[in-house]
Amino acid sequence: MQYNDTRPQIQSGDLIGFSHHNPASIVVQKATGSIYSHVAIAWVVGERVYVFEAVQPLVRIFPLSKLLPFYWCEIKKPLNDDSLNFLNFAVGSEYSLKDCIRAFMGETTDDNRWQCAELCREALRKNDHAVNIPATPKDLMGWGAGISTPVLVTK
Repeated sequence: MQYNDTRPQIQSGDLIGFSHHNPASIVVQKATGSIYSHVAIAWVVGERVYVFEAVQPLVRIFPLSKLLPFYWCEIKKPLNDDSLNFLNFAVGSEYSLKDCIRAFMGETTDDNRWQCAELCREALRKNDHAVNIPATPKDLMGWGAGISTPVLVTK
């Protein structure tokens, strides 16, 4: 699907997956055996769609239109106040490569530093979803695929 057709359907709280082709992303894809190398949470403000994402060096809010192509996974449950407050509070927090490596070993930490899937999983939990899976892009997009089939969105 094209972005202009998809944008009006995206809701705050939907999962956004990426298949980047930079060296770090390729390592993630090979380590997990997945097409996904990164995940984010959609946030709709007016007619704009942004994502909350953990990238080096910090958690940020960024326009989704600048991140094409991506996979859209409709979660069908808009962000609640707890989840949105958590995500807004996380903005500016440090990205953690150590947390990323730990996630591939099935470990988690509570150190107020984030990697992409860890941030998204916690936001989904605060949105009353039972997300008890490893914090990897593959696992989160697989969880989301249980709700709706991810759709590739292009220009």
